[in-house]
Amino acid sequence: MVKLVQFSDTHLRTTQWRHQRGFSRAVRRAGPVDLVVVTGDLSVDGADKIADLKAAKARFDRLPAPVHVIPGNHDIGEEPASPRQIQPVTKERRAHFISVFGDDSFDLALPGWRLMGLNVHLFGTGWEEEARQWNRLESAVHTRGTDRIAVFLHKPVYVEAPDEPENVYWAIPASARDRLLGLAEGGNIAAFSSGHLHQGLIRQHAGTHHVWVPATANAAREPRTHGALLMTGAAIWDFEPGRFRVRFVTS
Repeated sequence: MVKLVQFSDTHLRTTQWRHQRGFSRAVRRAGPVDLVVVTGDLSVDGADKIADLKAAKARFDRLPAPVHVIPGNHDIGEEPASPRQIQPVTKERRAHFISVFGDDSFDLALPGWRLMGLNVHLFGTGWEEEARQWNRLESAVHTRGTDRIAVFLHKPVYVEAPDEPENVYWAIPASARDRLLGLAEGGNIAAFSSGHLHQGLIRQHAGTHHVWVPATANAAREPRTHGALLMTGAAIWDFEPGRFRVRFVTS
């Protein structure tokens, strides 16, 4: 069995002590793990301040297990369809993130599993990097054999319903949502797991788990959908060939 902890929305900065303490509590509650995944918004304002990205990286480097990260909107800016374009995603912002963390996606092989972290802020850019990301995921689905796939993102695939109207700030663009759900059909993708909403939720759609991981920095003020938990913490995943278990720890 491989034990993985998923943190999200850590919002770290050298001087942001409250968020530093929240992350440290979540680390303690998670206990010993084999792998760490952080699903975006690692920093307070990494989109404009590379020092914030470096502060988050320095904190993650203190963890005893390997750490794999993907960016959030606070780290590299908003995708083109988002209504909040104060900090749009740019190639320069993406390059700054990669210069600190080494990559903006991950692809991990475990016994019976493939774990893939996507940069959702590429969706709708039309960049070559977006096409390559889709190609990697589609290739993984079409060649998975008996392996199962779990996909990690910053924003959820949807908020209320899989056919909801465009809801881009809180979820990924509808065109990307429909494409991901199409790839997931028939059990091809076992789980989508995301952050961004600062609340916890575990639900299923068409046989695929959809997990919202709570932030370590702070909880949302109101639930985005029925059953969502207003909490801070992390998700613990236990992966074994052919099956998994996921649960939350509070911080």
